[in-house]
Amino acid sequence: MMTRNPMSCPIPMRFALALWGLLLALACAGCAGDDSTTDVDPRPDGSYALNEIILGQDSPNLLKGISVAFDPDRREVYVASILAGHIAAVPLDGGGMSRVMEQEGDGWEVKALAFDPKRRHLWIVDKGGEEIWIVDTDSGKMLRRRDTSVDAGSNPGAYPIRSIALDASRDEIYVSRQDGDRVLVYDSALEKRKEILAGRSSQTLVWDESNDRLLVFSVPGRDSSEPGVILALPGGETSGMTEIPSPRGRGPQPKLLAVDANGAIYVAGSSLWKLNDGGGIVWEAALDLSPAAVAVSGNEVGILFRYGPANQETYVSRLSRWNRDDGRSMGSRMARYESSHVVGTVSGFAVGNGGDASITLFPAGSGEGRTIKVGSSAEDVLLTPDGQRALVLNRLGGSQLVEVDLETGTGRTLEAGAWPIRFVARPADDKLFVLSHFESKLSLFRLSDLTPLSTIPLGVRGSTTDTIAAMAADPEGRLLAALICEQGKVVLVDGAREEVRGTVAISDVALSAGPGRLQGAVDGEGDRVFVYEQKGRLLTRLDGPNFRIAATSQVIPSQTSGGGYRLKTVFYSRQLDRLLVGDQIVNPDTLQVVGRVPNVHRVVGESQGRLWGQRRGANGLEVLVTLDSGTLESLGEQSLGTTSVMSSAIWISPDQGRALVANPSASTLSLVPLLE
Repeated sequence: MMTRNPMSCPIPMRFALALWGLLLALACAGCAGDDSTTDVDPRPDGSYALNEIILGQDSPNLLKGISVAFDPDRREVYVASILAGHIAAVPLDGGGMSRVMEQEGDGWEVKALAFDPKRRHLWIVDKGGEEIWIVDTDSGKMLRRRDTSVDAGSNPGAYPIRSIALDASRDEIYVSRQDGDRVLVYDSALEKRKEILAGRSSQTLVWDESNDRLLVFSVPGRDSSEPGVILALPGGETSGMTEIPSPRGRGPQPKLLAVDANGAIYVAGSSLWKLNDGGGIVWEAALDLSPAAVAVSGNEVGILFRYGPANQETYVSRLSRWNRDDGRSMGSRMARYESSHVVGTVSGFAVGNGGDASITLFPAGSGEGRTIKVGSSAEDVLLTPDGQRALVLNRLGGSQLVEVDLETGTGRTLEAGAWPIRFVARPADDKLFVLSHFESKLSLFRLSDLTPLSTIPLGVRGSTTDTIAAMAADPEGRLLAALICEQGKVVLVDGAREEVRGTVAISDVALSAGPGRLQGAVDGEGDRVFVYEQKGRLLTRLDGPNFRIAATSQVIPSQTSGGGYRLKTVFYSRQLDRLLVGDQIVNPDTLQVVGRVPNVHRVVGESQGRLWGQRRGANGLEVLVTLDSGTLESLGEQSLGTTSVMSSAIWISPDQGRALVANPSASTLSLVPLLE
């Protein structure tokens, strides 16, 4: 974000309201892609916008942590994300995004949205609790902006905002922060009016319009045996505040709260309860999983589950509904991946799918949902041996394999499994292996035309959380190492025979979250695999043919190389017979650090006499560094542009004298000539 002014102020920047024609309808089946091609022209800077292929238009990108708010007059859902982006409007009855409120310069990084139907204003709260904005949704102009970092407590963390609630009648917003454990109240000028409820652990805020009061779910603690209470603040004031008892149930403390148009209260935890104003239980419905969010639409109460039950596809989120009056179950419907936000509309529910860069619109009744894509993410790339085609994996934006023909200027998408996370080419046999994070399998395609050939089961259960899997291989694709991070396991695959050679557990699994992200590198000629566990900073070597743990050592990259959301940190240099872990040079036999690569955060490629490294600055600016492999002296640097959170994916093609660079957050693809 830009330098912040600690005081609220009139418009400090210009905003544009970009009006578009409706994009093509994208139902959930459309997320799979098809064989039809789309013309894609390079931008003036030479980069390719993958949204032109995936969404049908070169649109601003929305990615991760999708938030939603509903505008009943325009019958539109406003959509935002936690990565720097823009605000999109999706009509309930349309086929895609109809318009975008686009900020010039830095984008919004959004934790929560609240819509004021009286003034038609959208309140936007920053994910880090550092800013609040008010935007006029008709003109797209920002009306107010305030730096709220001055209101932060000690150790705010990455996501200090718990919940927000908007009092549209008084034009005020209530913001619950976990740092300092209090609720802050801002008026329409974004002046902080007061702080309330210090020490009350205000988990969920809801404005009860029918009774003109703020409802606050105060929870004593996750493991406390005491039930939480619902605080009712008339007009939002603590004077006259009353406490409504809440049911405790089994398991963790309930902390989700919703209210319907009549003022009835709904609490979600191990069960879904409807309460009367005295805290009496009107009805109760048991829940089989922990809920992520709750909302009310008409006569339906919707519970969003981020993950499904163990006997189904656990990685697919779902929306379950109950009758508001009698608690009768009205069934469940599937959303997409990592859904975490839901809002009631005039005709059903809108769900934000954070792991899919999409929203799903569910009608009332039994109809299936309709998924609308709002972004994409280029997370792994390769250039085919003939240099004609660029291949991209779009995990967070629809689970697709994207092909860009650089000669014809066309692109297409194909289904590539649930969360395709990494791919490896084996040119000798015209093969492409794609690792699916959720499904624990390798999908095999013909490299030359992307015809699906077969799948290779990895023999372990699929991942169920975002402890992200990875894959490493030697340049020829002879030996592949699938790193199932959630389980602390490495599955070795013979690329020629297309079969699993063995599975090695390298770390104990704690709390079903795995040991942390694993990164790997493969020495195919030496039949060795190197695995680096980022949490424990532990480097392990597995030696073939049986792939047992042969050596371990702790390796700590320099602090300067610790920034960024990198997914490829380990590189084996065949010409040096050295392992590069971040900027550390490691002897592959002893696993001892023997040197350091200066001014580089990781090594990404090599050829005779050359190494290529990547460096990411604090401002997100990334640089490709060309090094002399003998002296490690820099031979030159090239700017790769600015990224947000996730570092660029890079494919080095020395034979063709160029690098293929993908910016995940902007979802762009660029060809960069290598320095001679």
